[in-house]
Amino acid sequence: IYITSQGETSESFLLEYQASNADEACSIQDLVGEGLSEANVGGKTIGDYETVGSKDLWAGNILTDSSGAQIGLSYGDCTLLPGVAAFMCIGEWALDSGDIVTYAGYSPNSMNPGHIAVTGGTGCYAGASGTLLLKAANEEYSSYDWNYQPKPEAETCFSLVDTLGGHLIYESSSGSIVIGDYETPGSMDIWFNNSMYTGSHDGALLEGMYSLGECTLLANATEFMCTEQFVLNATDGSSIVAAGFSPNSFEDGTMAISGTGCFTGIKGGLTITAQSIEEDYDYFSYEVKSTNEKEDASGVDAGEETDSSKGEEAGSNTEEEISNETVDKSTEGESEKEGECIPIETLCPVCI
Repeated sequence: IYITSQGETSESFLLEYQASNADEACSIQDLVGEGLSEANVGGKTIGDYETVGSKDLWAGNILTDSSGAQIGLSYGDCTLLPGVAAFMCIGEWALDSGDIVTYAGYSPNSMNPGHIAVTGGTGCYAGASGTLLLKAANEEYSSYDWNYQPKPEAETCFSLVDTLGGHLIYESSSGSIVIGDYETPGSMDIWFNNSMYTGSHDGALLEGMYSLGECTLLANATEFMCTEQFVLNATDGSSIVAAGFSPNSFEDGTMAISGTGCFTGIKGGLTITAQSIEEDYDYFSYEVKSTNEKEDASGVDAGEETDSSKGEEAGSNTEEEISNETVDKSTEGESEKEGECIPIETLCPVCI
């Protein structure tokens, strides 16, 4: 989607959808190859590397491949989380080819690698997915290394639905810090190492699993914009990355999901509802909808990644995938029914 300001005061914006015209999908694994290097020439730190809530921002960092050839520029935003052990990051690569690749995930505040989910892209990278490893190349943070992590073998992966107890989960907010308050736009709710339980806060603790992320209170003070990562297997880097809005209330909010490790290529929605501010728990339900007929709720498919799907409609879905899916299977030419998916080009060919 192309976004264009409609005046110097930026009081309105034009949103225009453009479908990918690429003849075939491009591979994230091929793009990264033997590794990419990012020179931190456009970076700026707001705060420092020891203060929770500090920001690491960059625009125009130079991306080079293993031969030293420039392939594009990098843009992004990282927030230092409680415990100052990790940043939550979002960003994109603006490739010299004219395409972009977007990503989100955590990066340790150290020389250790973090697992980053490829969340999509444009052109031949439309619908792209994959797991990237990001680490600082030196203690001065003057450059970073990017590497591609192949998807684990299917037999080592597990079912998302079975693991999380059938669509219901509580998350303890014990690792959260609020910078500001719940009434001032720009305030942040950030957290690291929040425990997760099945069913309720009295349910079974999900050993070795935790969440981290950040939410920023928006201008109307009624919603947060959030990026969150559920680390489900730290050993192989399997996680769910969610991005979207969460109401500043007890109403439902919905986020789009991507994944790393075993959950590479997974797509769907995560519904988040605050249950009790006093008890510091958030209640989670979720749905998983495949974008590739080979893929199931565990994120396991016959291929290495789902670039080739390019956002096409899925084929048949497994029973485990979507117990509450409402997509209507109407035939072509019939009127749209409640719950039916609307193609993005129909929804917004050009809109403001």
